[in-house]
Amino acid sequence: MVIIMAGTNDIAQNNGYISHEHILQNIQSMCELAKFHKIRPVLCSCLPAASFKWRPALTPAEDIKRLNEMIKAYAKANKILYVDYYSAFVDEQGGLPTKYAFLPVAISIGATSAPVAGIIPASVGPVVSGFVPISFAPLFTR
Repeated sequence: MVIIMAGTNDIAQNNGYISHEHILQNIQSMCELAKFHKIRPVLCSCLPAASFKWRPALTPAEDIKRLNEMIKAYAKANKILYVDYYSAFVDEQGGLPTKYAFLPVAISIGATSAPVAGIIPASVGPVVSGFVPISFAPLFTR
C-alpha cells in the first residue's frame, strides 16, 4: 500500500507554476506506477490552507479545494480509496485552524484527534497511525 497526499507544494508554486490538470496527471502517474507494481494506492486530500507564509501573494484556498475535488473524482472513477482530510479540517476561511497546526498546512502531532476521528479506514490506519492521533470509522469514499 502507498498513501499519496500530494499537491500542496505545487499549489504553493514551490517549483514554479503548475496547472491543476498537470498536478492531477502527476498523481495519476503515481497511482498507475503503484498499480503496475501491485501496490494499492490510497489517495488523500490536500490539507486546507488559506495562505502560505513563504508565498504571501498567493491565496490558495480555492485552488486546494478545486484540486481536492479533482483528486476525489479521479479516485472514485478508478475505485481508489480516498481519505478526505480537507473536509474534517477546513475552517470558514478555507484554511487549517491554527489550533491543529504547527505550520499553516501541516497537522500537529500533538493536536487533538477530534476532527480526525472517523476519516481513516481501519485497513489504512496502522500504516498512517503515527502521522496524527486517530480513531477509525468509515468517513471515506471508494
